[in-house]
This record gives sequence, C-alpha cells and structure tokens, in this order.
Amino acid sequence: MRPECFKGVRRKKLIEYRIILERGVAHLVAANLTEDDLRAMRHLHHKTQSEKTENLDRLTDLDSEFHLIIRRAAHNQLLEKQMEVVQIRFTWLMRAYHYKPHLVMIKIPAIIEAMEQRDAAVLERMLVEHVEHFVDRLREETMKKY
Repeated sequence: MRPECFKGVRRKKLIEYRIILERGVAHLVAANLTEDDLRAMRHLHHKTQSEKTENLDRLTDLDSEFHLIIRRAAHNQLLEKQMEVVQIRFTWLMRAYHYKPHLVMIKIPAIIEAMEQRDAAVLERMLVEHVEHFVDRLREETMKKY
C-alpha cells in the first residue's frame, strides 16, 4: 500500500477506528490482565531502557511489540485480531513517514503502573494519547509535502 491510499476519508476512518479499539482494549486490559501480561510489559520496558536506540526500524519494532502486549493483555481474540490489522497499517505508515515512536517508550512505566492498578481510565487516556501523538506527527509530515 502507498501512503496515498490513506488520504482523506480512508485515513480518517482508520484513525477513528483505531481510537475506538484503543478505548475498548484499555478497559479489557484493566479487567483481564494477568501477571504474565505485566511481566511481558516490564520485560519490554527493560529492553527499551537497555537499548536506548534511535534506529527507526528498531523503534518501530519495539512499538509493535508494545501494541502486541497490550492487545494480548485484553484476552479477547476477536479484538486482538482487529487491533493487529489496524496496527499493521499504522506500522506501515510509521515506516513510510520515518516516524520514530519515542513517546510510548517514555510512557511505559506509567502504563505499567496503570496496568498494575487496573485503572482503565488512565490506560485509555494514555493509549489514545499515543495514537493521537502519531496522528499529529503524520498530519505535520503530510502538510510538508503540499
């Protein structure tokens, strides 16, 4: 897929759908979280701290791993599959526009805390902010081209 296919309505609908999914997944994570899910997120945090990379591909891979852990922690296979499809499209956009997802790496400790507290509202806010941050950067990049 080329970036052009995400222009206008398609991109807007994809973003709207992603935000709806993130809101739902946050509540399911708070309700269904296991110790293994927390352990996976802590392990990812350890990796992000030990690597301290600026490499676009590695940062994108770490971001994808973050989203994989979150969607699995919801323990809802249908939602997990829908999130995966949307995440693949977002990852493609990240790579196409050379977006480095630093924000999620910085916020992992707060996300872990919200997960431990099973605080759906905080998780929802943080997950949606993460998507909105990317969308804002994407808008800036696409405006540069016109």
